[in-house]
Amino acid sequence: MNLWEDRPDVRPLTFHPRIGQAAAELLGVDAIRLWHDQALYKEPGGRATDAHQDHPYWPIKETASVTAWIPFSGSQRGGGAMAYLPGTHLIGLRRFVNIFFGDPEDILEDPQVRRIDPVWVEVPKGGVAFHHGLTVHLAEPNGLDQPRAVHTMIFFPDGSTRGYPHPHFAVDRDGIEVGQAIAGEGTPIVWPRPGGDLPPVPTTTIEMPKGIANSGALPRTALRPAAAGEDA
Repeated sequence: MNLWEDRPDVRPLTFHPRIGQAAAELLGVDAIRLWHDQALYKEPGGRATDAHQDHPYWPIKETASVTAWIPFSGSQRGGGAMAYLPGTHLIGLRRFVNIFFGDPEDILEDPQVRRIDPVWVEVPKGGVAFHHGLTVHLAEPNGLDQPRAVHTMIFFPDGSTRGYPHPHFAVDRDGIEVGQAIAGEGTPIVWPRPGGDLPPVPTTTIEMPKGIANSGALPRTALRPAAAGEDA
């Protein structure tokens, strides 16, 4: 996550003005911020990604958010392609599904969505797929002999607020309290950026959560190691 902070070669993609403008227009807002970017590489033989919504993972009160999903070599059926349940961002469903540990709940059995058929989307090389943060989506296993290499960026409208106290580095690092607007070094404006400049690397740090599964997923330059006696 937050590759833009310590990978200068990634920063122009994460803050690409055409992608940012498209995301803002999809949300119908004048300006958007970055929640975080993320590399999603599904290795050969990688398992399916369970159906879920993205937005419940984040302590953003308002429900408007959009993810840009960029498969560098394109995506195809049999190789980790994504499927979306059309219209599920409009039904009022906001359910946390833990796809990271244990046996996740099957959100596809929810009465509100179980009659909606997933639509599988193959994205051509050079293409970008956008989905709303409340859209139920899933990905199939990667049955190919090469990784499914994807870069993603999550955008949210400028002026959105922190709605919940549960921790997340995107707001904790900048001291954003519940009820405050999410606006800090770690969540910079993506579009519009006058002159097409890129944001500076944040000076605020990310405190490594206890029990984090993969510390390598967070930017090296922003991490604060766990204090003595803490479980990392």
